[in-house]
This record gives sequence, C-alpha cells and structure tokens, in this order.
Amino acid sequence: MDIAADIFRMALHGALKTRIVYGANLNFRMLTDYLERLEKAGLLVRDGRIYKTTHKGRKYLERYNELKDLLGAYKNCNFQPENYDPPNMEKRLELLLRELYMLF
Repeated sequence: MDIAADIFRMALHGALKTRIVYGANLNFRMLTDYLERLEKAGLLVRDGRIYKTTHKGRKYLERYNELKDLLGAYKNCNFQPENYDPPNMEKRLELLLRELYMLF
C-alpha cells in the first residue's frame, strides 16, 4: 500500500519513470511491475513516457491517507478521550480497507 501511494504522489501531475524510481525508492524492475499492475487497474495512465495518477488513483491516495491518519491517531493516542469510540473507529477502518480493496 505504501509503495502504491508513493507512486501516486509522484505521478499526481505527471512524472517520468526516473522521478518515480527515486521518489518511491524503487529499482526500475520493481517499478515496472508496479506500473503495469496500477495501469491495468486503472489507477495510473501513461501518455508517452509520462505517468499520471488517474481519478481512481487519487481516490486510492485519499483513502490511504485517511487510513494512515486513523491508524496514527490510534497508535499515538492523538485523539481526545471524548472522541474515542473503538467500535466507530473499527467501522471506519473496515470501510476504508474495503474501499481500498475495491479500487484494485
């Protein structure tokens, strides 16, 4: 999930493979595999040598960031006790995971 999110961030406004390799900390072989899968899933599009995050890829990135924030708040206890609602957090977590899964 982290690698896909890094690729989407790098390609938000269009990026060459080289930029994505360095930004996502991957080698070219690994990146090629990821790009093929993400293109096939409709999360990335290639225009010549430029890769761009699609609307669906942006949606994935939004849900990924929400999930990361939720897990970070839970892990670091950066939430207010009056807002702490484990069943609600579990439902939100389940929903985010389901949405991420459905995007692939």
